[in-house]
Amino acid sequence: MNWTLDQFKAYLLLSAAHADFGESSEEHQFIENKVDAETLASITEEFQKDSDFQRIEKLKESAKALALTQDQLDGLVSEMTGLFKTDGNFDQMEKNFLMMTKHIIG
Repeated sequence: MNWTLDQFKAYLLLSAAHADFGESSEEHQFIENKVDAETLASITEEFQKDSDFQRIEKLKESAKALALTQDQLDGLVSEMTGLFKTDGNFDQMEKNFLMMTKHIIG
């Protein structure tokens, strides 16, 4: 898999939106504002086919392949945090996902 940074971001944000086993309409809108429609559609199709294990592996492998800079990592973490706050409920499952993801991609 040779994702672009935008494809990686789409997959990461979709994963984050599903951290609490559901994607709110606010979270979906947030993602639509961050990723172009074509990229989001193709990545959503892939995301829906993947298991939780596959999702984690793809995030880990893609982050490594992209050789993300600290500024890029910080930006992605900031976007995930923004996503979690869009529905007004930054719950413990989302906080745990954020902490785990920082470890996986960082």
